[in-house]
Amino acid sequence: LHACILVGVTRYVISGVFIGTNNVMTSDVVDPGMLAPVFGFTEEEVVRLLSVHNGNNISLLDLRRMYNGYVVGNVRLYNPLSIMSCLKYGKLEEYWVKTGSIKSIVELVQNDSSILSEMQLLFYFNDWAEFQPILSQSVIRSRASDLHDGDAFWFTLLQAGFVSLVEPRTSLSSSFRLRIPNEEMTTAFKEVMEGLGSPRVTRKGKESLLGFSSSQGVDKLMDIVESALASASFKSLSSEQSYHNMLFGLFFVSLPNWTILSESEGGSGFFYLCLIPKNQTQSTAFLFELKYSENESECLSDLATRALNQIAAKIFKTVVMRREYEHVQKIVRVGIAFRSKDFRFVKQEEKILRKRKLSM
Repeated sequence: LHACILVGVTRYVISGVFIGTNNVMTSDVVDPGMLAPVFGFTEEEVVRLLSVHNGNNISLLDLRRMYNGYVVGNVRLYNPLSIMSCLKYGKLEEYWVKTGSIKSIVELVQNDSSILSEMQLLFYFNDWAEFQPILSQSVIRSRASDLHDGDAFWFTLLQAGFVSLVEPRTSLSSSFRLRIPNEEMTTAFKEVMEGLGSPRVTRKGKESLLGFSSSQGVDKLMDIVESALASASFKSLSSEQSYHNMLFGLFFVSLPNWTILSESEGGSGFFYLCLIPKNQTQSTAFLFELKYSENESECLSDLATRALNQIAAKIFKTVVMRREYEHVQKIVRVGIAFRSKDFRFVKQEEKILRKRKLSM
């Protein structure tokens, strides 16, 4: 054999009795059968490849961290394209991500707040079972047109290698959970969420918010929002969701030392944005509720006050009551109202009262 062509085909529509190819046997990352090891490189194969390319100072631990983690059948595999590219060029980079564009993923996430919420929760809490997307076993036997938007999205990302099964499936499994397999794909998730904001807007915000701490207060954040609005295109500010995307992209890119939660459940509803410091020495979090109006006669200050009151009424503060946020002792509620490039905001501080642990 001197050369061959390997063609990958992703199955989105099941075969039916009226389709000429209804007797095709299909193996994919969900149901690979005996072909599981073919979907990537095993650990043993990577060790052998590394021994041949032993002059590039790349360790097995580096490769494992960047490109391993794909659970296919009963084996755990490496991304073969990324491994070969890394060994060829002698650099740890995101090779698989660069083979295609994430534009279509960004556009889909921009218009579906629930998918954005699931993505950012998985990005921050990848190893927490409660935040890992779950797909039903029936997805394998469903037509694309019959899938829920969220199921179709995660099934596509699974087949494309952005996520992987958490553990091998069994014949008794009625569902399976997904996780980000490695650092290369974590970077891909990061790029998708960064893509929600305008590059010009986020670039300015990143420079202005460098080293931001909660002690600087919400006024500093609002100064950056004002600057972002001035840089934004009128065409991109056409709905409440467009303002949300702008703020999320701005804060996500500009505040790497903060957890940026978006469109997530808290209290008795879904809040727009929550900024929580990762630094345990910072004790203030920020909760944002957004409103939008095209009516020139509507008072933006009144609309911002309504947004502020909604945070308290729906008890959104419960999001920071989780045990991983015990360092948060104060929350700043912020209501913002937008119209074109104009906006108003009101704020209110509240101390977090936590139940004391009883000592035995």
